[in-house]
Formats: sequence, structure tokens, C-alpha cells
Amino acid sequence: MKKTISVFFIYLLAIPLVINLIFSWNNLLASTITVIIQILFLFFNYKNSIINDFKNFKIKYLKTALIKWCLLFISMLVLNMIIISIVGDASSNESSQRSIIAIHPILCLITIGLLGPISEELAFRKNFKEGIKNEKYFLIISSLIFGFAHLISGFADGTVFTNPLELLFILPYASMGYFFASAYLKTNNIFTSTIMHIFHNIITIVIIIGG
Repeated sequence: MKKTISVFFIYLLAIPLVINLIFSWNNLLASTITVIIQILFLFFNYKNSIINDFKNFKIKYLKTALIKWCLLFISMLVLNMIIISIVGDASSNESSQRSIIAIHPILCLITIGLLGPISEELAFRKNFKEGIKNEKYFLIISSLIFGFAHLISGFADGTVFTNPLELLFILPYASMGYFFASAYLKTNNIFTSTIMHIFHNIITIVIIIGG
């Protein structure tokens, strides 16, 4: 568990802090470089497990990914509709991402659509699964932390402090994390949840670009 916590601390705080200090003049470039370094860092820590998952991935796992994604989509749609009706607007994380996507659609497809999901699945699923052996605890803890991590922008820009109801958005993000985690557990393969996550993010970005 100590390794899980230390790896996550470096992933979530140390790497982004250092990169953003160096590349503060370009937030999107800093984000892209950060994600690449995070992936390399996580791969270094779990290389054998990741390679083993790659070798053992089966096509039938795609069916699991699709079913779980459909449940994820319905869950997020319902929760977001309810929370937006209470809060009055989308989460600050979604709003900021929409703005960035509108300006840099291609780079966002690469960073948010492809690299981001790989980084997050290794950090929130692979890393936590290695440290939390109890499956029930793994589902709950990894999902809640995943949800909370997606509210960081709300803390950074002060939205959460001016409108504490923004914290309700932890529910749809945690729901997303739950279905990613359950797909990982069902197949015992990180590439199942990773493919599912990439599919979800790219679909979302394409909708935003088209809308």
C-alpha cells in the first residue's frame, strides 16, 4: 500500500507541479508533456504487470468493455442531468475542457482522448489494484478518488468555494470510475478499462467538436 500511495502522490502532484513550473507559458503543452511523463513513470513501476496484461488480452474483453460503457453512459447521463438541475451549470472541469477542445481539437484528441485515459487507468486502476487486494474496497476507494481528482480544477479556480454544490459532480465522475474499475476486475486486464476509457473520451470530444 505504501508504494501505491507514493506512486499516486508523484503521479498526481509532483510530476504536474514540476512540468507546469517549467512550461507555465503553455498550459496545453504542459498537460501533454505531463501525461507522457506520467505514463512512462507508471509503466516503469508496473512494467511486468502491464506487459502481462497486454499478452493476455482477449477480444472477448471488448464485449465487457462495451456493456460496462453503456451502463457508465446511462449512469453519467442521469446523474449529470440531476446535478446540473441543482447546480445550474456543468462542472468546472467539463467547462474548462470544452474551452480547450474548442481551441485545440486535434491536440486534445491526442492528449485527452488517447494519452489521458492510458495515464488515468494506470494510476487509478492498475496502481490502486496493486495496493488494495480487497475488491470491494478497491472499487469504492479508486472510484471516489477518481471522482475527487476530476474536481481539482474546481478547487484551483475557486468554483468549489463559491459554489459548494459543485462537489456533487464527484458522483458522476466516481460513477465513471466505478464502471472502469469493475471492467478491470471482471477481466483482470487493464487494457479492458483503458480501451473503454479511450472510447468514452474520444466520443465525448467528437460530440463537443461537432456541437
